[in-house]
Amino acid sequence: MAETLRDKLKSAYGIDIESFANCRNLLEGLTFFYVETYPNFGVDLHLFLRLLGGKKIVNWDQLKDFKKEDYKNIYALGIPDFELELEAKKRRNEPEVGVTYSEGLKEILDSMDSIDAKELGIEFIDEKEFIDLIIEKVKSYKPEIRKDWITPPLPEFGPYEYAPLGYSFMPEAKELFLRPATFYVVKIRVPMNDGSTRIVHKPGIAIDNVKGKVNSRYTSKAPLDVAIEIKNLNRIFAKELELRMQDILKQTPWYGRQYPEYAEASKNLHENWSEESYFLNQLVYKRKKDQAKERKRRVGILDESFFSRFTPVPDIPYSWISKYGLKEWRIFDGSDEELKEIVERTLKIVENYFENEGKERVENKDFFWGVL
Repeated sequence: MAETLRDKLKSAYGIDIESFANCRNLLEGLTFFYVETYPNFGVDLHLFLRLLGGKKIVNWDQLKDFKKEDYKNIYALGIPDFELELEAKKRRNEPEVGVTYSEGLKEILDSMDSIDAKELGIEFIDEKEFIDLIIEKVKSYKPEIRKDWITPPLPEFGPYEYAPLGYSFMPEAKELFLRPATFYVVKIRVPMNDGSTRIVHKPGIAIDNVKGKVNSRYTSKAPLDVAIEIKNLNRIFAKELELRMQDILKQTPWYGRQYPEYAEASKNLHENWSEESYFLNQLVYKRKKDQAKERKRRVGILDESFFSRFTPVPDIPYSWISKYGLKEWRIFDGSDEELKEIVERTLKIVENYFENEGKERVENKDFFWGVL
């Protein structure tokens, strides 16, 4: 089996680059220009630099895009033949008639040469010096750690004339809209990490029955009770009612994506792990590994850190995410009768909407594509 970059560098310099995989921004702020190919890196050099946050320039003319004070952060990877370049510099302005230059010399004559770059303060480093630079960066590397979470107040929800989120759901099979639907609100008994149980409400739509019967959305053993069940609705009416009730009822405080800082942290986690796992599979491991388990572990750490502010929080198995739709959970502190009144009032608003300004949506069947 072919040697990996990890094998080569471990043999040549006694370092293990696996530990570099989570150093996403190790080379941030540094720019590199390729003068020659390093013997142990070969074509992997570009990938190595990119995954560690380094940038590259492809020709010396790009130096004009940098400020002079930034030249100290630019490295030329390789040691050129300065004697050849001295010869090129002499011939640049007064080329001899009839002289045919080699391709390498012609390229130097057509662009800025390394001698000019060196005079500007660009440092030229060989492979060993490049490795030493990496090691020094690793010694001082400090991963970004978010110590304090900012908790913004949850937005106030109330009844809307139109669903403000629009049809922000995945398109559903067209056949579903050719048959009646059932709108429902269930009350889910959620076990919490302090041993208590919290009741959350979930609006939704079903093909037929809600719980425990033929064609039911939930099994008879599901930990929930049906609070509202309205059958034989036009499915587009039911979908609109579902969206509006999601807006009217309050979001649970432990749904992370309603908080911008959680959404940003989650996005960074997935992006960083994608790059890190790519680094490991391309440059470290001889055989590619499935990194899903590690991704799940890191998400768990993020959630534990973020939701530690809330006491208590749900203590539920992972399967609940797909079974009971966590992002659709809502808080309602009123009685079932009060909830029924809100649903009936909102259904009248929906019906009025589709009898008037929303009439064309039903006639044109634009509900299939999930857009307003």
